Amino acid sequence: MVCAGNRRMNRPLLAWLLMGATSVMAETNFPRIELDNGYLQAAIFLPDAERGYYRGTRFDWSGIIERVDYAGHRFYAPLHRQHNPLGHDFVSGPAGEFAMFHPMGFDEAAAGESFVKIGVGLLEKPPRTSTSFITIIG
Repeated sequence: MVCAGNRRMNRPLLAWLLMGATSVMAETNFPRIELDNGYLQAAIFLPDAERGYYRGTRFDWSGIIERVDYAGHRFYAPLHRQHNPLGHDFVSGPAGEFAMFHPMGFDEAAAGESFVKIGVGLLEKPPRTSTSFITIIG
């Protein structure tokens, strides 16, 4: 038996759980940085236009937190079972959104013209007046 805190766990079960965790991690091969100071461990997804965990147009790409572990507790986890890097709500952690309703230059841009959304980049204004689904152009 292996002790985990005050609980006892048999070795085959522990091995099976660790193998499952490893296979899930292998499937999520997104650029990330891992931080560990001996007390707190964190994994933060790095912005990457081609391979990044989040490439949608709603949230700031920097600061998407995969996980934070402290004292045997895990904070933050993926919101959905199936992941879509281009989906607008496929983030983890406290994702930030700048200017949700009125991004800089959106009102001045005509349909098809570009404007800047902080943390995301150069976007193209859609033909309608909604900012819900916008195309990245640069």
